[in-house]
Amino acid sequence: MNFIESFDMDDEEKEKLLEKLASQQLRADYRKALGSEHKRRYMDMEIEKIFKKGKKDER
Repeated sequence: MNFIESFDMDDEEKEKLLEKLASQQLRADYRKALGSEHKRRYMDMEIEKIFKKGKKDER
């Protein structure tokens, strides 16, 4: 569908299109959030490993 065709849509078709786009955006945001959470947890674990290693070296 191109820009000009979008003017020929009735309100119901526009509403369905908006719902579809909103759903796609929600899924994309959710996947992005999951990826960010995974990276954060990974970095937390790596930092914890560094601190544990540092404490062992101090002994």
